[in-house]
Amino acid sequence: MISILAAFLIVLAVRTFAFAVYKVPENSLLKNGDRVIVNRLARTDFKKNDLIVFGDSVKLIGRIEALPGDTITVGKDKFVIPTVCCRKCRCKYCHEYLINIGRGKLLVPYHCINGKAYRLYNLPF
Repeated sequence: MISILAAFLIVLAVRTFAFAVYKVPENSLLKNGDRVIVNRLARTDFKKNDLIVFGDSVKLIGRIEALPGDTITVGKDKFVIPTVCCRKCRCKYCHEYLINIGRGKLLVPYHCINGKAYRLYNLPF
């Protein structure tokens, strides 16, 4: 009984702090019903085209399109992605990323990112 309880606590700790499995919501970048595993420990060194999960109460899945310091063009105007997202965070990794969520693009600060996502599988229903 003690070994079953210990195994349950270990699995609970890993699911809470290291990895989580999410279902892709409707109108997202991936197909509805896809499952992704999120590595919550991989929160640095993001590259373009990485899948990430972000958000506080509602978790969204998106693909990184521009990194901090990159220049993007909207119409005839050019913008630079900020290299510092806010003054109150004071984190050395506090940057903003341009994220494609399928139905639009958002600027997401580093502290809202839950982790890097990896596509697991698609359910046919």
